[in-house]
Amino acid sequence: MPVRDEIPNGSSVDVTEYSDYRSVNGVQQAFAHRITIGTETYEVKFDDVRTNQQIAKAEFDFPNISGEPLPDIPTLLKDLQANEDRVEAMLDSYSFTQKVTKRELGKDGNLRETESETTQLSFYKGSRIERVIEKNGRPLSGSDQEKADRDAAKQVEEIEKKIAKEDARKVKQNVNGTPSDENRRISIAEVLRASKLLNPRRERFRGRDCVVLISSQTRRLT
Repeated sequence: MPVRDEIPNGSSVDVTEYSDYRSVNGVQQAFAHRITIGTETYEVKFDDVRTNQQIAKAEFDFPNISGEPLPDIPTLLKDLQANEDRVEAMLDSYSFTQKVTKRELGKDGNLRETESETTQLSFYKGSRIERVIEKNGRPLSGSDQEKADRDAAKQVEEIEKKIAKEDARKVKQNVNGTPSDENRRISIAEVLRASKLLNPRRERFRGRDCVVLISSQTRRLT
């Protein structure tokens, strides 16, 4: 059974290591994959592997309008808006850590860890902030931590500038019409506040009954 494959990808090599082989319909299948792409490594484990399963034709019938009656749409949208506002408020109190490990492929064909960096990621007014807290498995020195804290504070300043620019853009929009789009995150809450939702109906989507509305801002909301 294959235990490893290597695929050149520019200046690096993508590596997949296979293990935990089990018999599936008489064929050995690897239930665990360790995938290294650039500096990132992914551990993939399967609970179940099936081959040549029959797929119901109905799975390809999207859109399939359901016969179920629609809920009260104004009440549904009001509840959805309230929920999205709570989600947006929760985002600023959410944080997590991310560890990036760099490895190099040695002449003997083995991967060796060269360095690692642990970052704390949090959110400020809907935008993400990154703050380095460890390098190579060790906390930063006092001076390095101060520098990382200054970098995080600078990110907050940039976010405030961006918000101020967006507020000015909205004022200009009221005078001159629709401005050009910018590459920024648009939340569901913003879409709900800014859009007029039309043509409510039921459809079958990914195996589930959904209520679908068309937004006047040309977004389809499911």
